[in-house]
Amino acid sequence: RRQHEVAVHYKLTDHGYRLIADNYNHNRELVIDPLLYGTYLGNTGEDYGYGVCADASGGFAVCGYTRLEMDFPTTPGAYQTEADGLSGFITRFNEDGSDLVFSTYLGAPFPSIGYDTILRSVFIDDSGRVICTGSTRTREWPITENAIQDSLNGGFIDAVFTILSPDGSTLVYSTYLGGGRADTGTDLLYDGQGSIYCCGEASGWEPPFPTTPDAIFPEFTSSPEFGAFLLRFDLTTMSLDYSTVLPFSGLGRAWTMSLAEPGVVLMGGDTYAFDLPVTPNAHQPEIGNPNSEYTYDGFIALWDLNANELRYCSYWGGESNEGLGGISFLLDSLIVVGGSTYSSDFPTTEGVLEPERIDTLHNGLSAFISVIDPNSEQYISTYFGSGSSAVTLNGIKADSAGISFFGRIGGQNLPLSSNAYDTTFNDGVSGQTDNYTARLTTDLTTLEYGSYLGGNSREDIYGGRFDDHGYAWLCGQTYSGDLPTTDGAYDRVGSAFGDCYVLKFDIPDLDTPVRIRPLIPYCLELLVFPNPFNPSTTISFTLPRQAQTSLEVFNVLGQAVYAVDLGQLPVGEYHHLLDAASLPSGTYLTRLDAGELQETSRMVLLR
Repeated sequence: RRQHEVAVHYKLTDHGYRLIADNYNHNRELVIDPLLYGTYLGNTGEDYGYGVCADASGGFAVCGYTRLEMDFPTTPGAYQTEADGLSGFITRFNEDGSDLVFSTYLGAPFPSIGYDTILRSVFIDDSGRVICTGSTRTREWPITENAIQDSLNGGFIDAVFTILSPDGSTLVYSTYLGGGRADTGTDLLYDGQGSIYCCGEASGWEPPFPTTPDAIFPEFTSSPEFGAFLLRFDLTTMSLDYSTVLPFSGLGRAWTMSLAEPGVVLMGGDTYAFDLPVTPNAHQPEIGNPNSEYTYDGFIALWDLNANELRYCSYWGGESNEGLGGISFLLDSLIVVGGSTYSSDFPTTEGVLEPERIDTLHNGLSAFISVIDPNSEQYISTYFGSGSSAVTLNGIKADSAGISFFGRIGGQNLPLSSNAYDTTFNDGVSGQTDNYTARLTTDLTTLEYGSYLGGNSREDIYGGRFDDHGYAWLCGQTYSGDLPTTDGAYDRVGSAFGDCYVLKFDIPDLDTPVRIRPLIPYCLELLVFPNPFNPSTTISFTLPRQAQTSLEVFNVLGQAVYAVDLGQLPVGEYHHLLDAASLPSGTYLTRLDAGELQETSRMVLLR
């Protein structure tokens, strides 16, 4: 259908405000657009967005790296306006995203040959300073006098931690962070009380990763010396306040964090080590596949830095590879974790949206969402998108009513809701990928929202986060020429060379209207939701005119397994509850007959 934009304005009332839509056809459906912002960022090289963060004024910053490009958009007066090879970048946008506050490379001085820098996370503190972390190979990283570590620490890659002034012109603080091998910073969180938290991958050997004497794990306790790290940095004194490793004897890293309160940090990552320091209350005290030397499991760690204790630490996975992409608290005490799995025996529970893989023929990559009670043995868990392929989960946030998340998908069959922003997988070429956004109820039984989010070619999501308002921010790389952008955005055209992108999206819930139904339906419409379902679903339909109406459900053999005569119905919208408790799992076809009009819809019953 053709779409027409409708002007909307606010109207104050005695009880608050209303949104008033001007001069539109009330016999057509009105859609409230959940895409709040969209822009390209880049030029003639390949540009990758890895971290994004909103500030209190409505602006935002994005970081990542640019490859083979010396014309990435930088601004006059920025800290570094020239670079070679593969260089990190930080770009800060103004309040409405229409222009740049600053944009700078960050790496070795120009010219320099053979250095690699990837900035993976960015945060903006209350004073507007821009903080970033990532990794570098260069021995010429810009360092300040009070640095924790002033040189590459014996290995070939070190983590970096750098703070820029609000206008991006000045280096406020900068340091290496590393041990004797490979180290990288992956995520940042600000606690609102003057401290920034950083996590990532750490290594031992000599010299070891820098820790503080009061650390829960001040040194590595196994060999080889690998692990994750967690540190807290005091932004008032510009000094390291706390640093600990989470030691294990195989490769692994922390990817994501969440804060319950200052000092109480939830951290998620992955490792193939057999000796993760699990706690007695762990739901999974051993790795999912003890017979495989290099199979990754997710891990969950709950730190209480105020009491200086590790409250909870557990593996989380099945017999194949897992990776954690997002972690969140629910009601202060429950842990919500999401990620990706190849395992057909991933720990799921009955009655959830996808308790088993839908696609059992291909052992592909699916997303998962789990809700875990660290104070009991209870948990609930589901696959998500297991009927598709190459599904990752890159960010998650829980509230009392639901769990919102986003990620990447490599095929059709994303669970879609009736109010999806984009119902089409924008493949174009075999092997392409698209973004998605979704929301489930907290019991993981019902899909509240599901939508694709991308253009007509490839999108890869490398980072993102939810802001304090619950809005999802996604960033990565796109080759689409029609990425959904918004009016007034910084760059709505792109270069088609593989640009960085930033999207801000308001993932709807069941209480947020995204579509205002027409007063008079103008066509016969049929919708089954939720779909897939177990054991009941609602069949909704609209009649454009009065008609004798009936519903039938057929199995794959064409046999009618359910039928109901609804009689003569007037124009309007209707909802019919289908109880399929007596039917076996499988695919069914629903047919709506309304006089000479007919509509069909496919639905899947999962048990």
